[in-house]
Amino acid sequence: MPLWVKRTSWFVAVIVAAAFGHWLATQVATRNAKPIEQSTKASLPIEARSTDFGEVLEDSDFAWTVQLRNLGTEAIEVTRVITSCDDCLQATPQAFELPGGGGVPLHLKIDLTRKSREQETIGRGRKFQTSVRLSCKLDERTFEHEIVVGGRVRDVLSINPIETYLGEHSVLSQPLPPFRLPLRPLGAVITSVQADAGAESGWVIQSAFDSKGKWKLELTAPKSLPVGSFQVPVVLKMVTPDGIKRRRLVYSGRIADDIELTPSSVAFTPSTVSSTVTETLSLRSRSGQYIQIERVEFNGVGGKCEVTRTSMDRCSVALHQKVLLPGKQERLLTLTIADSEGRKSVMQCTYWYYGRVAENDPLDLQPVALR
Repeated sequence: MPLWVKRTSWFVAVIVAAAFGHWLATQVATRNAKPIEQSTKASLPIEARSTDFGEVLEDSDFAWTVQLRNLGTEAIEVTRVITSCDDCLQATPQAFELPGGGGVPLHLKIDLTRKSREQETIGRGRKFQTSVRLSCKLDERTFEHEIVVGGRVRDVLSINPIETYLGEHSVLSQPLPPFRLPLRPLGAVITSVQADAGAESGWVIQSAFDSKGKWKLELTAPKSLPVGSFQVPVVLKMVTPDGIKRRRLVYSGRIADDIELTPSSVAFTPSTVSSTVTETLSLRSRSGQYIQIERVEFNGVGGKCEVTRTSMDRCSVALHQKVLLPGKQERLLTLTIADSEGRKSVMQCTYWYYGRVAENDPLDLQPVALR
């Protein structure tokens, strides 16, 4: 037999012996090995995560129950229950065992009558949120489980809206008539109401109990208010069986010039040069005074006005402008108006027109935009 054949046979025999030895060792190890236990323990096997109290009446306390359920197969020991608001939220029991696959009720009591750090962040009519933390133990492991608790606080005194707009009034209609506004309490009996706007504001505020058993506020403005917006902050002090409650309201409005010209700005659509564009303006007296236009002025050429009286205190003004130049042009109309007592006012209207060379001019086909 050749030498190379002998060497090849020997090499194959060594490989086969090694493979057989590895297979035999694997079989022995498999027979001696213990079966691996599959763990059913979850890291956080408690189901409850959050609870919503819904709408809660302010200055009230009530109870709520959260059902805790163990999703695992082994019992969990709850060693401590902690709330993030010690003054306004209580939880019982403080320590208990949660059996595998079973449940335990957790009783919560929220008290919004107490002042606490958590309540300061709530705010009347807003959402509030706090939490309950469970210190848990499962075998040798410990972990915490948090339950978020929240809801919405409803004010015991509802004033709809909290900020009230008293409207726009002519400077000539002063002194303004008193404003009477209702107070509608929800969930609280009000035995007395005091309202104060501050002596420096000049407003006088009185509270009254009407024949229908409802509280009302009467606001009397100073004899003369300047032209422009005004704002009146009011502090209410109410006496209820549960104590004194305070609320802050805001009333606002506007004093305007008696004469009003609308619109105060006009943008005409693009038109061909030499054509005429027209817009109708409205002129009125807010207080119902007789008005008359004494003077009409334009800061450019091509403008004309036609005035038509529609009533004693109203006029219609037809504004005509001849398109003289191509491109965007700006003009200003100024009217001098006098009322029946000789008082004069100056009203202005700014307007734009755009001239095109021809009807089919491809340039600037979009309407002129107000600046």
